[in-house]
Amino acid sequence: MEKIGVALIGCGYWGSKLQRYIRDNKNFRLKYVCNSKFDLSKVWADQKIQAVIVATPIPTHYEIVKQSLIAGKHVLSEKPLALKTSECLELEKLAEDSKLKLHVEYTYTFSSSLKRAVQFLQEGKIGKLLSMEMSLKQLGRFGRENVYWLLGSHLLSALDMFVPLQDLKFHRKNIVVHKGQVETGLILFEGIITGQIFVSLNHPSKEAEIIMYGENGTIVYNPRDRP
Repeated sequence: MEKIGVALIGCGYWGSKLQRYIRDNKNFRLKYVCNSKFDLSKVWADQKIQAVIVATPIPTHYEIVKQSLIAGKHVLSEKPLALKTSECLELEKLAEDSKLKLHVEYTYTFSSSLKRAVQFLQEGKIGKLLSMEMSLKQLGRFGRENVYWLLGSHLLSALDMFVPLQDLKFHRKNIVVHKGQVETGLILFEGIITGQIFVSLNHPSKEAEIIMYGENGTIVYNPRDRP
């Protein structure tokens, strides 16, 4: 099978990790690694590039993804896809109309353990799902984006694996705000199930946990625990 030609736009902390993954994957041929000074028109014009991976700062995602789709490239974008709902919907429609793949890289949705938890629920192993507690904590003030964008979006993507987000109502409580950015916050949700999401950039160590409470049992997901 012919390798898929790929351009990686953004080569910072996460982009450098993606660069290694792409090069180690036999299905891809990484032709361009683009920093902020790279002329992206070369990528758009290159017919041998079928797919673009966007790992740039959040405010730039919308425009780069849009230009990639207009140029006829499939796109994998780091989260979030854009900073406005209207922009996300615009990009979704553009991809659909162009018959192109557009995917957002939320790491928890690739977790085999979480997929197994979904399977357990579907098989009725803990009965009806009643509630979920989700937390993601680490130490580090990024200064540019708030904790809901950086960490909360990851847990919302995981929650959507179990219950469609449109079936829930959400309310947030900002706990720590520093220089205008929320660094620790709580998201409460209710609907088909109830629960909470706690995210923090003020915690002394890294912690991640998702607890699923069912009628007949509980499932605990902790990616930092033993395999």
